[in-house]
Amino acid sequence: MKLDREKILINIRVGVPDFVSARPLIFGMTRRQAPEVSLVYHEPGQLSDSLRREDLDAALVPTIEYLRGVGRYFLDGPALVARPSAGSLLLLARVGVESLCRVAVSEFCRSPVGVSRIVLAEKYGVTPDLCVCKNMQGDWREHYDGILLAGDMGLKFLAERPDPAITVVDIAADWYEMTSLPLVTSMWVYNDKSLRGQLTKTMVLSRNLGLQNISHLADGISMTSQYTGELIYDYLSNCWEYQLTAEAMEGLKVFDDYALRYDLIRHSRLSGATAKL
Repeated sequence: MKLDREKILINIRVGVPDFVSARPLIFGMTRRQAPEVSLVYHEPGQLSDSLRREDLDAALVPTIEYLRGVGRYFLDGPALVARPSAGSLLLLARVGVESLCRVAVSEFCRSPVGVSRIVLAEKYGVTPDLCVCKNMQGDWREHYDGILLAGDMGLKFLAERPDPAITVVDIAADWYEMTSLPLVTSMWVYNDKSLRGQLTKTMVLSRNLGLQNISHLADGISMTSQYTGELIYDYLSNCWEYQLTAEAMEGLKVFDDYALRYDLIRHSRLSGATAKL
């Protein structure tokens, strides 16, 4: 007799990046509200590779990685969506934006790198080299004209007093100004269609518990970090949304269109039926 995987308790291997911005999405899973889930923490690029090899059942991967072919399906629900508010995706420059030649980027910031390339070209008419920098904590001004801050690096910027001589480009805000649509940075992606129901139930419950406990979550993170609970609360509440709404889905389609135009992907993934599952 064939068993329905959605109706039995199974061990689901779920990959997540250890970023503060992702904590509300996995809050319920970390509190053992989903005992069938085994969490695996790694960098976004490694998560994408593991999902491709089917070492994971699902993973929170950069949007650009799904558009490049990682995973067969994505969940139409919980996701990581940047609001047009300073802190989610920033570019700092020691020169005017029109003079940018070399910008330091993290090897793990794949969606931010893609959308920054689009925004800089479309809005500012510049196409600087986006150079992978191994030491993002060093003084980038010695070798680069600018640096792209994504993930927890944006949170660090909010905690420090900015240098008045540095130009701050809010990439997320520029994207919204260009498109009037949200920027989806990461999505839950999976390969096995039979897991859709269980994954949806698990991820929605986990996200909902996270949003209901933002204050508690922020205080907990502050105990093991250099940031105050108030700063983390503001960061999670003002810089990010956690739902792939209809408007966010339209933003995702626009990202897909731009990525194809700028040769960041080879084929559109959102024109086929599998993108809707």
